[in-house]
Amino acid sequence: YVRHFGNLFLEGNVITDNGPNGQPFASDLITLYAVTNAANLDFFYNTIAGNTVDNHFNFYGSNAQNWVRIYNSIIYDQGDIFTISGNTTPFLRMKCNYVHETNSFPSNGGSIELEDNYPFNPDFVDSANGDYHLQSQSFAKDLCSENEIQSSYPDIEGNPRGIDDPAVPNLRGPFDVGAYEEISFDIIFKDSFE
Repeated sequence: YVRHFGNLFLEGNVITDNGPNGQPFASDLITLYAVTNAANLDFFYNTIAGNTVDNHFNFYGSNAQNWVRIYNSIIYDQGDIFTISGNTTPFLRMKCNYVHETNSFPSNGGSIELEDNYPFNPDFVDSANGDYHLQSQSFAKDLCSENEIQSSYPDIEGNPRGIDDPAVPNLRGPFDVGAYEEISFDIIFKDSFE
């Protein structure tokens, strides 16, 4: 829950197993509440999967605008990705992501820029047992650039970002989407230079 002047920065996380306490579904995973002042979210290189929620991002407001940037992430779950309630139009930039649906996306234009959001299975190694690494044949590898955002941290396992797999054609750049950067093919980085 991000509220009035609230700023939330999430990078390189696996967000999973969230849901209601004793209920079949929770309503929202992340709510941005802006009535008189903006609530802001920067969401880079995250993986959302295995949750029981109706909505992943709820934008609520009346007089203020939510500022949201979602880049290079995987949202492969159930439920709608977006819901907008109240009288608000978010400032939303959502680019280079793998998503499970696009029907809930607001209309592109004005303060909303939606580009390269692919409604495909990211091909996790074993999501049923909590392994959200990408399989070797996943098209979510070497998918993104960092033209508009720059990662502040290595991946969730401490691996550097943007390791280019020569066997995978780059779509927008050498950066994998989601929390994990695949490096098993790379003989230099896979054992920390050992």
